[in-house]
Amino acid sequence: MKCLGVDIFVISMDRPTKLPKEFDSFVLESVSNRGMAYDVDQEPDFMLVDWHLCRYVSAEEISELQILKLAEEVGRFYTWQKIQKLFVSENREPLYSKVHQS
Repeated sequence: MKCLGVDIFVISMDRPTKLPKEFDSFVLESVSNRGMAYDVDQEPDFMLVDWHLCRYVSAEEISELQILKLAEEVGRFYTWQKIQKLFVSENREPLYSKVHQS
């Protein structure tokens, strides 16, 4: 298994528009709320709660230090509650659930 990303859960009463779109080797792939992905730059057509899942992925394997630095950067703007690593198999098949698109 290789870790190629993380889900960072942030607390925000509004859309988390200050999230970094890119950081180190991470790219913000999606933001979701109650299981539905949405664009943080547009008001979604469903009600949001204050807990947002922010999925960051990388093309290369990431280290613990990179994860901590990303958490620190996100933490500059939002309180983060939890981080989950995203693993892939040896043939790069995701070992995590995909986010539902709205």
